[in-house]
Amino acid sequence: MGVEYILHWIWQTASLFAGTFVHEDVAIFAGAYLVAARGFPAALAFVSLLSGVIVGDFAIYGLGMLARRWHRLRWLSNRINADRLQTWLDRRLLFAVAFGRVMPTLAFPTFAACGWLGIPFKRFALASIATSVVYVSATFFGLLILGRSLPAWASTYGWIGAAGAILAIWLVRRAFSRRQAKLILSRGAAS
Repeated sequence: MGVEYILHWIWQTASLFAGTFVHEDVAIFAGAYLVAARGFPAALAFVSLLSGVIVGDFAIYGLGMLARRWHRLRWLSNRINADRLQTWLDRRLLFAVAFGRVMPTLAFPTFAACGWLGIPFKRFALASIATSVVYVSATFFGLLILGRSLPAWASTYGWIGAAGAILAIWLVRRAFSRRQAKLILSRGAAS
């Protein structure tokens, strides 16, 4: 193993880690592709993806904490029932974090709300780590099994098909989350 080869691995590992900040699902797909088609070490890809997802969650939580301390946003806590929302999140933290993990538009507001409402970081961290391990493992290893099961002649088309399947799943998740948001807003307007 030459120095160039090791530097290439370091670059790919850093890219997977940073890619989770842009789009988790795309980064996980890229990691599975690197392992299945390019011989990248699976453990290295998985650890970089998982750590990137967790660090991203912690950063969003931290942004929520900073927003709570910003004097220009204090009026918001008077406008909404922050105590009621905090109680709801406190009781359903694991569910809220898990739901935010699988719904593309809910992760940022959910994790930022946890920081803003003062949900203890230790509880948030445990929920984030638990849901990240399950989600990243299922997605990464599912894609990896799919990629390795393709015959050599179909590998290019199989990865294109897998990308299409991920896009379809993402579109369905997005449509569902928009429908849920409209439903929640219509309930709020009715009350």
